[in-house]
Amino acid sequence: MRALLYLGLVALTIPHRAHSAETTWKKHVVQPSSKTMGNINTAVAHDWNHDGHKDIIASFNGAVILLPGPDWKSQIILHQFTDTKTGNVAKRSCIHSTLMDVDGDGDLDFCGSNQTVFWLECPSQPLSKPWTYRTVDDQIKGTHCLIIGDVDGNGKVDLIANSGRGADQTPFPNSLTWQQVSGKGQSWQRHIFADGDAPGASHYTGFGDVNGDGRPDISCAAKGGERFPGGEWFAWWEQPLDPRKPWKKHLLADHQVGATNIQPVDLNGDGRLDFAATRGHGKGILWFPGPTFKPVEIDPDIEGPHCLATSDMDQDGDVDIVTCGHQVTGIAAWYENNGQGQFTRHVVGTDQSSYDVRTVDLDSDGDLDILIAGHFSNNLVWYENPLNRQPGVTSYLVRARHLELSHPFTAGTLPSHLDQQHFTQWQVRQGVLTGVPAPRDKWHGSHGKVPALQVNHSYQDAIIQTRFLLGTARNVKLVINARDPEHGKYHLFRVVISPNQLQISKDPDPGSANSTKKTLATRPITLAQDQWHTLTAEFLDQHVLIHMDGKHFAYAQHEGLKVRKSSFKFGMAGPLAQLDDIHVYRATSNPGWLKVKDGLLKR
Repeated sequence: MRALLYLGLVALTIPHRAHSAETTWKKHVVQPSSKTMGNINTAVAHDWNHDGHKDIIASFNGAVILLPGPDWKSQIILHQFTDTKTGNVAKRSCIHSTLMDVDGDGDLDFCGSNQTVFWLECPSQPLSKPWTYRTVDDQIKGTHCLIIGDVDGNGKVDLIANSGRGADQTPFPNSLTWQQVSGKGQSWQRHIFADGDAPGASHYTGFGDVNGDGRPDISCAAKGGERFPGGEWFAWWEQPLDPRKPWKKHLLADHQVGATNIQPVDLNGDGRLDFAATRGHGKGILWFPGPTFKPVEIDPDIEGPHCLATSDMDQDGDVDIVTCGHQVTGIAAWYENNGQGQFTRHVVGTDQSSYDVRTVDLDSDGDLDILIAGHFSNNLVWYENPLNRQPGVTSYLVRARHLELSHPFTAGTLPSHLDQQHFTQWQVRQGVLTGVPAPRDKWHGSHGKVPALQVNHSYQDAIIQTRFLLGTARNVKLVINARDPEHGKYHLFRVVISPNQLQISKDPDPGSANSTKKTLATRPITLAQDQWHTLTAEFLDQHVLIHMDGKHFAYAQHEGLKVRKSSFKFGMAGPLAQLDDIHVYRATSNPGWLKVKDGLLKR
């Protein structure tokens, strides 16, 4: 992966690799049109039961339905829509959805838009217990998009929703909102940051710090026409010091027929955010290179690209673009980035409609596949990525099989399954993740003093690798979590790295009266706090091997570690520290481990 190093360092770029035009993406049908009543407009994926396989939640046949992986053949109805749920006539499916840990219990809940904005609470046993329906906002209308982000920097994720209808349908016409949750999700506060300032039929939004002032901004696009006057534009709104006051609108381009999608993302590797955009009710994909944001056409001819995903599809370290047309004759395609904002189109599939596209590793082979909610095709399908590259991580206890998760933070925002913890502040600045403690009035006990970032990813035998800079922090922690059927999420063990010590310790068992951590291994080190370091953690059954920069090693084993891990968390003790390039590799045992073990631990 490309590593973006600023603070006086040089940006490193892996050479571009072109792909054969004959590469075939295999199409898999999860929900056929023959078994679907009406459109399927949205789908999301996550491993809810922590079995190592991605599950899918989609909305069709008048319900929100969970399809457990790895075959997605069974269907669990999470919620059936009725006409009286909020006083509105419910549609047969959600127009859009996102995932968010609304109640702060460590799992991802489902947020949807279906004439009202609502959320379904994920229970402790998501495949067998009911998901509770709760309303977020039933006053805004035409909510075509739901995304998440920490808008006000208080360490808690907020929900961003548009109100894209006129004054005859909603008290908040042609507006954009961010919704702030309180407590366990029973209460929400609506903040309108674009009050009547988003005319036309606003569609999809994007989230990122566009101007580099440390405060995230929000982008949006709107189609126009006779029914939706004032549309056909791409724009972004600049967040003020007080995010509860009106935001400043910056128009990027108007007269954009059928404008629908726009996302802030660094497409040319210069450390500044650009915008990727589509005209989903017209033609074309384009981008706006920052900081001038003059539009550049990528593919002016593709019909109806109503969906947009920006991800590294070929694992070469830059951000590519994925889309699909919304008509039944639509083309699904990905646009290969050469790292400098020059794109090559590759057709993934034809005769496929889509209103929503997500990039997610559905077959656990280490690359991103394409999940499509088929809209007019009335189906739910995914295309299998054939571009998998072999991992290049150095390991000793295990061997890397393939890359399973990767976050270089070039998109300028936190992905949805990365949760800010302990009411702290994390911001992506110039491709680097920076964490600082929250203001003292936001602390809950001692929580708040330690910036913490949780990655919700289930794994067993694996390698976790990241780069970090201690800066003025006293230490950096890697905390490994697991789940207990009775007690839920608990800390399994942790790795603490300070300028002079590397330590592995076991946390108490869940439900134990003993609160003392057990030290498993300690290694003296000398660590420069003003330099970037690489931390690698290898896991195999009850064994763990930690190494730093290829020269500091610590090894431990404990029977209590031989469980499936549900997530991991990075924590910082001190005023300021930085993270970059978080990778997770699926791994298998290394037959040569015992031959090298003694020599490594003497280094």
